[in-house]
Amino acid sequence: MAGKKDRAKGKASEAAGATRKKVGEAIGNDEMQAKGAAQELKGKGQGVVANVKRSSRVSPSSEAPQCVRAEGDALRSADGVSL
Repeated sequence: MAGKKDRAKGKASEAAGATRKKVGEAIGNDEMQAKGAAQELKGKGQGVVANVKRSSRVSPSSEAPQCVRAEGDALRSADGVSL
């Protein structure tokens, strides 16, 4: 859930930065343009962080295999691979 919040914050910051940059261009204010561009990049960075958080979650299918030991047998994974 945190990934969605981060992504939303990133998109909002990106949009605000783009708007600020355009206003700076319209009124000829270089400082406002630069701050808008910086804010836009910050928003894009927040989106990247959200994507990394989302992709780094461990899903049940990617968990480590369970190991079992049958009496007298070598240690084997649940799918039969000898360890």
